[in-house]
Amino acid sequence: MTRSTAAVKRATFVAILVSEFLNLLGAGMASIAVTLTVTTRTAEASTLAVLLAVRTFTSIFFAPFAGVIVDRFHQRHVLLGANGVLTLTVTALFFIVRANHVNFVLIGVVFVVQALADSVAQSLIVSVVRHLANDVDLVRSNSLVYLVQSVPQILAPAIGAWTYAVSGPDIVLGTSLTGLLLSFSLMVVLARGLPVVERGPWQSPFAHVAAGFRFIWSHRGLRRLQLSYSALNFFNGLSAAGLVAYVTRHAGSVGWGSYSAFGGVGLVSGALYMTLRKRPHRADVILPVAQATAAVAGRILLAVPGAHWLWYLGSFGRNAGLQLTGGPMTAIWQRQSPGDALGVVSGCRRLISQGAYPVAVIIGGVSYDWWTTAVSSDGMFFTVLGVAELAAISLWLFGPVRAVFVAADTPVGEQRTGKTDAKAA
Repeated sequence: MTRSTAAVKRATFVAILVSEFLNLLGAGMASIAVTLTVTTRTAEASTLAVLLAVRTFTSIFFAPFAGVIVDRFHQRHVLLGANGVLTLTVTALFFIVRANHVNFVLIGVVFVVQALADSVAQSLIVSVVRHLANDVDLVRSNSLVYLVQSVPQILAPAIGAWTYAVSGPDIVLGTSLTGLLLSFSLMVVLARGLPVVERGPWQSPFAHVAAGFRFIWSHRGLRRLQLSYSALNFFNGLSAAGLVAYVTRHAGSVGWGSYSAFGGVGLVSGALYMTLRKRPHRADVILPVAQATAAVAGRILLAVPGAHWLWYLGSFGRNAGLQLTGGPMTAIWQRQSPGDALGVVSGCRRLISQGAYPVAVIIGGVSYDWWTTAVSSDGMFFTVLGVAELAAISLWLFGPVRAVFVAADTPVGEQRTGKTDAKAA
């Protein structure tokens, strides 16, 4: 790689990070504005829940086909298309909210389109980082992406809610739209440095998706790793609804705000640490330890009665631990996946790991209500889920999954994993 080529790639990578930040901040503020508008104009929480569930389901279950788009079309065109669609959806929300009568069905349709664009953008980021970053800096580059994605999660709700309270939804959505237009303009000018990725032979979208699932399923270590992630997300979903009720019941709305704020700081801190740390990371150590810390700190500590400050620290520790795993885990999949199928493998991986989450949220809400009635200590509900997470993580300490981690620690990681999987299959 010549110096000029490396400089172009670095500049393109920075431009994409800035665009991602603006997109997430703008979309997050718009989401807050619509959420508050729906909450204000209808007393039914179920309406908002359905709208959010539709968006979540669409983003997750469309992910493999989003990967097909990333693999089969020029990355710059895909990036501009995703940014453009996201901008149009916020424009539509702006006019919907301005109407005297808010059409919830139309908001749902916009949310679906927005989720489709988001799903494409998430698969694209994985592919872009793989082809723009040096292999030795892959973990740090991924962690930097997680850092950039984490900051808007803190800023968007705060800025959006404050602006909504002071000026109303029109200003929030107008500001969001301005940021998205700036992001789109930035990509038009600066995204020319995206590499042209070699593409494999043409397949129908369904055949390409099937190939992505076959790739994951044919590697025993990767398959078990992703099934373990699916279990972790299922247990995380079981706790989602009850967590809000539990913290709010015992610490009040201010306590829930503090809990969320500490969690947001944890996300940023974990990603920042992985971005700044220059020493190599041993995947076989940092991944299981960080996930186990997240389970203990973020779930089991909730069983300590009245120790609200401990809960807040637990929220920080859980999210920081999860962010420590993000960069190394993504790098493993980027190195293992075929270059012409990285997008679809990323989408299939996301569907396997996150597909159970929305269903678990519903089951968890019902289960928590039953638990608080049948069992005296509602804090034990989260202890059980924390222990379940530890059980899922224990699969990482031996066998095929550990072989994947150990292989990732060596310069010939791809070859070693391939040989291990061939023997295990």
